[in-house]
Amino acid sequence: MLNSLSQVNQRQLSPEDDLVHEGGPPREPTIFLSGWGIRYTSLQDGRRQILGYFLPGDIADTNIDVSPVMDHSIAALTKAIVVEISRETIAGLAETNPNIVKAIQLSKAASIASLHETILNLGQRSAVERTAHFLCELFVRMKLICLTDETSCKIAMTRVDIADAIGMTTVHVNRTVKDLRTAGLLDLEGKTLTIPDLERLKRAALFNPSYLYLRPGSAKIG
Repeated sequence: MLNSLSQVNQRQLSPEDDLVHEGGPPREPTIFLSGWGIRYTSLQDGRRQILGYFLPGDIADTNIDVSPVMDHSIAALTKAIVVEISRETIAGLAETNPNIVKAIQLSKAASIASLHETILNLGQRSAVERTAHFLCELFVRMKLICLTDETSCKIAMTRVDIADAIGMTTVHVNRTVKDLRTAGLLDLEGKTLTIPDLERLKRAALFNPSYLYLRPGSAKIG
């Protein structure tokens, strides 16, 4: 898809740089070429809820067609390179490559489904299930873009970021990760995530990857 784009607005971002601000105007759809990003919202006192995250190749569609004001922010979690694609460019490319429009539609559908899964995590899963599910999803998504090494991968999220994504305190995340390590389900040392048996972790997390809209022919997960 990216090779098909002849006119792009490329930007380099530093950690915590906002692409769009909650309460501000939306921007054109944006693709993360490198680095990680997050979708989040905040309370007036600064408490933050991470609603989703972006890996290299992910599309951040800011719903410019349906809302004049953003109800959340999108920011870089690490140093990142992104490209903005105008709606006019997408429309032009769609005439010769309909897969581009399909990719954007699938990305949007997966983003909405992932948000539904986040609500289920916060409302129903236990602390152990919630933490395991989040890290299981993260590993699966990393594996799909070939950023895992057998049973491990490097993640950009800190324990604070993970806590903000799953509605727990950092102390509770640390204690839960320790419980998961003791059970032999995973290890998180610094920013290295190791999952010795993905199928076992999926069962413990009640994880079903269907909401990620995995394409037929994707790398086998598990």
